Amino acid sequence: MPVQLILDYFGVDADDALCVEPSEPSIAAVTRQIHQYLREQSPVLHRVRLTSQALYHRFEHLEGLDGVLKTQTLIPRALVAEKFKLTLPDWLTNETCVALGLLKNPSIKVPFEAFERNLLYLCGADLISGQSFQAFADALKNQGVAFLLLLESEPIKQTLVDHLEFDLNIEHEIAQCFIAELVASGDISVFVKKLAHQQHLSYLRRFTSYHQLEIALPAQALPSLLLGLPLFCLDDTSANSLVETFSLVLNAAVRKVLAYDIPAEALADLFIADWPELWTETTDSVESHPEIVSDALAQKVATFSSPEASLLAKKLKQASYPLLANSASVEEVLAWSEGYFEYCRHAFSYKQTLDETINGSFADWLLTQNARISRSESYWLYCSQQITKFLNTDYAVVVIMVDALSALNRDVLLAELESLTQQEQLALASETLFAPLPTLTEVGKMAVLTGKPANQLPNDQETALRETYQAFLPEPHSLKVGRSWRESKNEILDAQTKLFVIFENELDERLHDCVSFEKHRGDLKPISHRIKSKIKTLVKDAQQLGRDIVFFITADHGMTVTQAFYEGVPFGDIKERCFKSKVTNTEIPASFVQIDRYVIPKQRWRLTTDGHLAHGGLTPEEVLIPFITLTTKTPELPETHLEVSLENNQARRIDDKHWQIDLVLTSSVTASDICIKINDSVFSGAETVDSLRVNKSQKVALRFNCSNGQEGLIRIELVISYHHSGANEQLIKFIDVNFPASLLKKDGGVQSFEGMF
Repeated sequence: MPVQLILDYFGVDADDALCVEPSEPSIAAVTRQIHQYLREQSPVLHRVRLTSQALYHRFEHLEGLDGVLKTQTLIPRALVAEKFKLTLPDWLTNETCVALGLLKNPSIKVPFEAFERNLLYLCGADLISGQSFQAFADALKNQGVAFLLLLESEPIKQTLVDHLEFDLNIEHEIAQCFIAELVASGDISVFVKKLAHQQHLSYLRRFTSYHQLEIALPAQALPSLLLGLPLFCLDDTSANSLVETFSLVLNAAVRKVLAYDIPAEALADLFIADWPELWTETTDSVESHPEIVSDALAQKVATFSSPEASLLAKKLKQASYPLLANSASVEEVLAWSEGYFEYCRHAFSYKQTLDETINGSFADWLLTQNARISRSESYWLYCSQQITKFLNTDYAVVVIMVDALSALNRDVLLAELESLTQQEQLALASETLFAPLPTLTEVGKMAVLTGKPANQLPNDQETALRETYQAFLPEPHSLKVGRSWRESKNEILDAQTKLFVIFENELDERLHDCVSFEKHRGDLKPISHRIKSKIKTLVKDAQQLGRDIVFFITADHGMTVTQAFYEGVPFGDIKERCFKSKVTNTEIPASFVQIDRYVIPKQRWRLTTDGHLAHGGLTPEEVLIPFITLTTKTPELPETHLEVSLENNQARRIDDKHWQIDLVLTSSVTASDICIKINDSVFSGAETVDSLRVNKSQKVALRFNCSNGQEGLIRIELVISYHHSGANEQLIKFIDVNFPASLLKKDGGVQSFEGMF
């Protein structure tokens, strides 16, 4: 068996070898082992690694023996030159090659012509080929002391300066200063940390100076030129006392905001690092002083990724919301309202004061866009149109009118109704409508139910309903009216029933005595449960009669939490949230608007001393009402706004019985909460997409599995659900997918089949 001595004085040998320790027992043992190898008749090579000249002399006598190959000396320079096909300059020593770890790189073809650029590339690719200063900085942090020795070479230094200047757009003087200070530091890690500290302090100096905050900061310890470099990241463990300094500046800035000396938006400029301790301090300030919250702060915090920043970003999203644009479409308003309701729920629950300019922007839009709203399917007329549509197809139509059910609180009811989709096999959909104005029961309730203004209807509710839908009510008992507060023998479905209207007034009755938003939502829960129970009973009635049934749950208006009591001059008869004037042209201040004979405040003012939770105003939570549909048969789908197509029809096998297909989503509107699910008992898989902007496309990789092997062209049903303009929509799509044959070895039957050809 051949033996070869390997002289590895620089510790660069990475292949298997028998190592000799510098001790007599080790030398004796290895010597015996070598002789044993030489006696064996085997072609396997045994390498013996010697790491010093002294050890070599102890084994030198073996050279020339039969079976001992020529001694190999490992020279780092030669190995580097051979491995990367480079010609090395004389100044690059063996020691430097080892210290730089060049031989630890895999064998690659270096990408540059210039040796200096290739050498830097081998030290760290992003040192010379990175596309950002941050990538360069990260690569630099990984270098050791040997890299500083390398920078003493003028060609290397100049190459690095050129890269900073021409590739990363760093000014020439700054690049030169940076390299010079780096070499002089003697320790890359210490220098980078010091520079990062100084950059953060420099930023604080500018911030405190601009906002005139009287806080003393440590002296500048590096040339000003260096502070113009892109910011070096600094984690919280390295920041040390810097976090405390930022906290001091934060508290000083908060005091300035509270004193109205600087705008709340200014706080957003302070945050340039993702430090958990600073986010905790900021969270405390936000909870103590919600008035310091701004859209700018919420947007800035959302750019950081630590758990503390994410938690604060969520709080800020709930505590702040952008104004509604005057030019917004109805669809955009409904999409805007979803986030606005989240903002309101948080503020109302924690008894925080809401920014009146936000709901004011909605009121301004509402008062100028009546024509646009009335042409949309989100107008209150939509309810009566749907009633007519389903009566025309001989459904049993049940309408549950919940007084004061705001779209703000729809989530409570939907959570209760969700189980009906499984228990009773009902299709559930939810939309948002604009209520009649002003948001009063006497104005909205019968208008929503009949599609006619209240002043054009008979006073008796049953008469108004019968006159409106008389074409569908041939029998006296074709119409039934039920009331939540009174048990009635009529509250069952029979063969004659065409239209069943249930008035649920308890929520509104409790609202006027309610002391908190949470109590109001709590009151809605038993009402929701009662509605669910009633639906289940009526579904059973319909099943016994063999009829399809549809339920519409809606409201006459919503509600709000008032923030102040109006103590000014009244403009007519006083209601909780508006005045009823005797004339239609009352002179009113700019803080009020007049609709017909109603004078309504733009703000969340209550006009009576006890109307803490009330309705009658123009806030989104008063104006926007839910329109929930449950039906025993999937209704005709509205025009879909989302298109789904296969990028190609080939399924890719990613594991045994696990596959992937590539889809393309295209949307003609802004859609959110998109879910693509395979509706097939054989397959199991789903994928979600957070949102897709109008007229945009996105590729989606849908992974799924199946219990059996698949092969050939197979039709698959996809169900795509998404949220759009306050409504949940659904799309069904059939796709033909080609499953390739298994790569497993074919059995005899398959081979026989192929043998026929």
